[in-house]
Amino acid sequence: MVEAIRTQECCYLSTPKHLRSFIGRFIYIYTAKGNLRLTSESLIFTSTKTSFEIPVNSITDIRSGHYSRIAKPIRLDYIAVKYSHEGRDETILLTPTQSWATPVWKTNKLVVSWISLLDETVHKQ
Repeated sequence: MVEAIRTQECCYLSTPKHLRSFIGRFIYIYTAKGNLRLTSESLIFTSTKTSFEIPVNSITDIRSGHYSRIAKPIRLDYIAVKYSHEGRDETILLTPTQSWATPVWKTNKLVVSWISLLDETVHKQ
């Protein structure tokens, strides 16, 4: 088993498709809550609803974005991870945080630190 570079016990997951839906725009921006783990080989999200492992060498883009101000009046950032999966590009949106009650500005700082670490890990490949 590969040792974790970083683990986040609370991370929210969403997708661009979900955010374009009525529910994602106006009611609830996330599709799952779980934990996030980064190793030198992969980015792993695990929850009761879904789990996936993205090989680091399949990640093609990492950027920040923010949720709609309709859903989140105070700007809340996310990490958009674009990767190649079975010949097509996929994008997931991750919001690592300490808990649901963490202030937005603290979560946004955590997002920035995860982006930096992801970027560094991907470019080592």
